[in-house]
Amino acid sequence: MHRSQSSGLKSILRPQVIVDDDACYSPSSSLFLVDHLQFMKKQQLDCVQVNYLFSPAATITPDDRRALCSWCYGSVELFSNINKATACIAVSYLDRFMSTTSSPRIDDALQSRLQYQLVAVACIVIALKCHAGVRVNFDFVVDTICQGMYEKDEINACEIDILQALEWKLNGPSPHDFIDALAGLLNEFTIESTSSLCTWAKKYADAALLDYEMAQNSSLTLAYCSLLTALQLKEMIFRPGDLKAWITKLKSISGGTKIDQRFILELERIVHTNASLSSFNDSETETIVVDNKNKRRIISTAA
Repeated sequence: MHRSQSSGLKSILRPQVIVDDDACYSPSSSLFLVDHLQFMKKQQLDCVQVNYLFSPAATITPDDRRALCSWCYGSVELFSNINKATACIAVSYLDRFMSTTSSPRIDDALQSRLQYQLVAVACIVIALKCHAGVRVNFDFVVDTICQGMYEKDEINACEIDILQALEWKLNGPSPHDFIDALAGLLNEFTIESTSSLCTWAKKYADAALLDYEMAQNSSLTLAYCSLLTALQLKEMIFRPGDLKAWITKLKSISGGTKIDQRFILELERIVHTNASLSSFNDSETETIVVDNKNKRRIISTAA
């Protein structure tokens, strides 16, 4: 009887059960990705932006913003082993801060390139700390990134203004986050081309963020546009059944919003009307090779 109880206890306490449960909810699992997508959609509701450059008081132009955002991407690349998504986060902080009305610094930044760039520097520092987990060396920031234009105290003061204006809400999702989650669901059915799809979609998202008008869209919208554009590159090769399964999965988790429905409709259009598809029979050997002819129209449609 003692042996039986001991054996039963060992079977109950087997650590494999815990490991298996955790594996089912790993960051790459479908269950995790679905929950993560729903959570990010709620998160982005706090990421409010307005057309701040069209304020009567603004002398900063969309071209100035484009140049500054390009500079932000280049500045982040100076840090080794830092994901480019950190630059996306920094640009998001910049636009969100400039969209608030709680800091007198905003008026200065709208009328001075020097002050506008100071805000961008502080946003980069915050993104490096919060998103990339970097312990920032301010001597490097002041001497290398800023080339001596700003002092450490100026950057620190600007950081505090931004954090207070954003109410410390720093974890809003970027287009990169949505691209990873959406493409991750496609990974459930195939691993072919998904890595390349993510890479190209993120490049398109980065380019879209440089454009002031495009950047007014939500991170989810930019992710949808970027994925649709990348899917039409000739390098993207997927089996019809895999794309159909992806569409079915997206339909099952869609929130039913207009932008969700438009994305799914465009995916279905790519699958059903692409000229490279000779037939649609889900065979293991048949593939879809999509072209790039409708890239511009897709962006305007999804946006």
